[in-house]
Amino acid sequence: MTQLAPAAVRAIRLVNFLVAHPAEAFTLSELCQRLDINRASALRVLGALIAAGYLERHPRHLTYTLGVTLVAVGQAAAVRHPAVRVAQAEMEVLADALGVQCEAVTVDDSGTLVIGEAGTGNPSIGTRLPRLPTVGLAHWAFASEERREEWLSTTPFSASQAKILRRALMTIRERGFAMALEGSARDAMHLQFQRLADVPNDKDAIERLRRLLSDATPGEIQQLEIVRSHEYRVAYLAAPVFDPESQVSLEIVMRNLPEQLSGQQVLDLADRLRTASGSITRRTHGRAPDPAPRPRSPSGRHSK
Repeated sequence: MTQLAPAAVRAIRLVNFLVAHPAEAFTLSELCQRLDINRASALRVLGALIAAGYLERHPRHLTYTLGVTLVAVGQAAAVRHPAVRVAQAEMEVLADALGVQCEAVTVDDSGTLVIGEAGTGNPSIGTRLPRLPTVGLAHWAFASEERREEWLSTTPFSASQAKILRRALMTIRERGFAMALEGSARDAMHLQFQRLADVPNDKDAIERLRRLLSDATPGEIQQLEIVRSHEYRVAYLAAPVFDPESQVSLEIVMRNLPEQLSGQQVLDLADRLRTASGSITRRTHGRAPDPAPRPRSPSGRHSK
């Protein structure tokens, strides 16, 4: 985005911000403050977006909201990306049956974007998170080794934490789902995520997130072992959906789980989640990649 013209960058930031707050209206001053855009530049960009129908301005309150043209844009995008529509239906079934919040997220080089939701919890569609290993690990677990290593080099982890993360990515590939635990670091991260929702690209919030991640326990990064008789405070479970080229097209994330879950309950929920993500993959003509070969011991047997 930094290679685009400044006006284009401002337009994208304005639309992204309003997409993340679809039920709210903002004055010019509020938009300028939240997005750190000067008044004259904001007025020029807002005028162009209103003329195109992407935004609307209330004649009396002088506030800005999403425009009706974006409805057509969204419907056209849904035709191009059928997995989102199919995922929405699957998430609603999961959320109703289990009393949880489900989100569909996509991951790219800039971060994570919530593109669908169902169930309990605050509205999250349009929420963008920075490129940090807080969620979206299933995407990187199935990425090419080159892309995976490039991403790992950008994480704020110590050498020992990076080692855990590498093991976690392998574990996610093998078992088909990701799982992280709640803890003091993740509790503090939630506050920074809320800050970023109100003030996107807040450099202080992003830096605090990086520091919090460097203090995260192994389980807050990713829980590797699940003992059926143990109890866990689960932050999220996530499972990948694959496209016809066996690439991760999106992830289904399950949140707002009961405060304490036994390992057996975690595995049962993960099975439900993998079944749903597998159904989305099949219904959209996707194909899960072939399992990676397990390393062999010197004796020639598969290591455990």
